Amino acid sequence: MFVYAGYLYLSSEGSPDKVKQAQGVITSSIVGFILLFVAFFVVRLVASFFGFQGGILPK
Repeated sequence: MFVYAGYLYLSSEGSPDKVKQAQGVITSSIVGFILLFVAFFVVRLVASFFGFQGGILPK
């Protein structure tokens, strides 16, 4: 998404609407990454609370 936002920003040619759209995509991408990491750590916290250790693959 960052690459797409960069493309939008570079191809905007100074158009305020396209620059605003690119900034919105960048903001949404950052929020998405933050949510991804928060979800990962919440799942790990809940798994450790219930005693799960290691990965999901059987040994």
